[in-house]
Amino acid sequence: MRLCIVIVNQRTPGQVLDVLGSLDGQVDPVTDQVVVVDNDSRDDSVPRIDAAIAQRGFGAWCTLVRAPRNAGLAAANNVGIRAADADYYLLLYSEMLVRPGAIAITLRLWLPARSAQHPTMRWRS
Repeated sequence: MRLCIVIVNQRTPGQVLDVLGSLDGQVDPVTDQVVVVDNDSRDDSVPRIDAAIAQRGFGAWCTLVRAPRNAGLAAANNVGIRAADADYYLLLYSEMLVRPGAIAITLRLWLPARSAQHPTMRWRS
């Protein structure tokens, strides 16, 4: 897998769904995946997010996993990272929205050039 985007949910299902909506059309389901980690919210987050993923057709590129306990944001991000083997990881907060084209621009910056050309640095002698 090329890219895994991890989003942690802690009682913010509406915001998580907004983030997922902003990612729709920007994630390639063949090479990329979004992992939403529920950080032991103990509310209606899991059924709400799970139902929305199915209803909105995000299931081809999005998975919901549950953290076994709330051990903090870093631990929840690690749960998401462990859920997918990817070359690159992008960690998003549930309060973030991704602007159109932002994932493509980010990948262009991260991925190596696909040509035989390499940058050259020259100094004056």
